[in-house]
Amino acid sequence: MKATFSPARPVPLNVGSAPSRGWFAPLNPPLTAWEGQRVWIIGASSGIGRATAEALLKKGARLVVSARTEQTLLDFAASQVGQSAATGTTIVPVALDVTDAASVAKAARTVLAQGPVDVVLYCAGHYRAQRATAFDLPDMLRHQEVNYTGALRVLDAIIPSMLERGAGHISLVSSVAGFRGLPQGLAYGPTKAALNASRAGSNCCACYPTGCTLRPSAASPDCSHPCPSPTRAPQRTTSSAGSRPSPRTA
Repeated sequence: MKATFSPARPVPLNVGSAPSRGWFAPLNPPLTAWEGQRVWIIGASSGIGRATAEALLKKGARLVVSARTEQTLLDFAASQVGQSAATGTTIVPVALDVTDAASVAKAARTVLAQGPVDVVLYCAGHYRAQRATAFDLPDMLRHQEVNYTGALRVLDAIIPSMLERGAGHISLVSSVAGFRGLPQGLAYGPTKAALNASRAGSNCCACYPTGCTLRPSAASPDCSHPCPSPTRAPQRTTSSAGSRPSPRTA
């Protein structure tokens, strides 16, 4: 059963025990020691999520990979058997749908029943070019459900266990599209801006063993990479005739 936390009973935080940080040091120092770390990657079936999973496997991390289609996850795990054997690591596929609260909660219970999670990386994303002159409300809401509300469902499922343990890190993959409007980004940009604002305004994510200083991190793969290795989102282009790129949902 998930622990319940209330503002009336805040979790005691030993802020003074957190590592000191210089004026120009990054808010969240890059994570570099991955061997033996248990990492849950959500949106691991393609793109940044899959590339990160491959990179972390080489660094000795123990992976839990999630996406909507279980067979895709099983195929990925099968393709990495050699690398997993070489580094003595594991890959555990756990299917989920981030737009379904019950699915996320069930997946989190499955993952946590197998042991604590050191890092959660939220890479699930949906993109379809959209202009105000062709406003598509269902697709606008689809962007919100996958890119932002889905992340909130994962935070709700995983933060209590990290607070109870006093250790863990959560990274939400954002985009430069969240900092300013981009062409045809009517639906996509606001959802990434919401992730950026959640990171800046919340008290969650980097927990140290001697106390819990909760700070979030947001990876904007187009311009920076708190992730283990630099990964760049594929370029999406439109033809001179103005045709739309194919939609993407991880």
